[in-house]
Amino acid sequence: MNGDAPAGTALAAVPTLSGIDPRKGRERGFTLVELTVTMVVAVILITALVRFYKDTYRTYSIQEEIADRNQNANYTLSKMVEVLQQAGSLLPDTASGWKVITIAGGNVRIGINPRGAMQFNGTAAGSSYFIPVGDATLFANTSNVLLNTTHVLIDYVAPGVAVLKDSIDQGYNTGGFVNGVKDNATGMDSIRVITAVALAIGDKVYGYREDVYALSGSDLVIRPSGNISAQMVLAENIDSLGITFLTNAGVTTTAWKTMRSAKITVRARTERPDPKLPAPGYRKITLPMNIILRNKV
Repeated sequence: MNGDAPAGTALAAVPTLSGIDPRKGRERGFTLVELTVTMVVAVILITALVRFYKDTYRTYSIQEEIADRNQNANYTLSKMVEVLQQAGSLLPDTASGWKVITIAGGNVRIGINPRGAMQFNGTAAGSSYFIPVGDATLFANTSNVLLNTTHVLIDYVAPGVAVLKDSIDQGYNTGGFVNGVKDNATGMDSIRVITAVALAIGDKVYGYREDVYALSGSDLVIRPSGNISAQMVLAENIDSLGITFLTNAGVTTTAWKTMRSAKITVRARTERPDPKLPAPGYRKITLPMNIILRNKV
């Protein structure tokens, strides 16, 4: 037959559908085991990525809180050094029973002279609520509460007469006075005080305020002249503030006249606790410093 197919045999094309040969069976898919392994590997990878992200975010957050903690601690320390070294500046050191610095109930009250104002009374005056001064604007209450002058200190020239501490009557605002101050176009200016005083030639009048530094909750605040409604936050998350004053001999003292140096200790903490640390879990820092009181050298 010359190689022809035997009789009765027919050659037919094998039908295909999308490249699938029906004689070889259908295309093979994933088995249940393969799917399970793939899902397990995917879960492991996703879990590792989530953990890596959480650890990275936690590390970043902790470092950010530590940076804030260190900034608050350093600012508190530098601020207290500054105000303690300014305490008593341009104020008399002859006051009887009056303290430029007082610590009571955990609060620190510091008398400072923010304007450098020292007024001399040029003429004798009878007992009066009004004190003549060279320039009343130096005692003025301004919009910036940190510059308010709320007290006057009178250093009497007469021997044996104690220095008088009094408050400016900032509620008096009639007769040309505003916040206890009268700035005359001509002649001597004056300020009005709460208690009547008598001045003689040579007496000195100082203007000053008494700022209170206190811990309110975990915040260090300043209360200008002890005014709680005007208090401002200086630093947050301050755990404690300790100040000890020493004499020349290194003995602890609370008397302004004998204060020569101070030990300051600031302890600050992070805003939130670290859950991986034992309770309470805050990361803390303690900064100590010894200073010489500049105005007592």
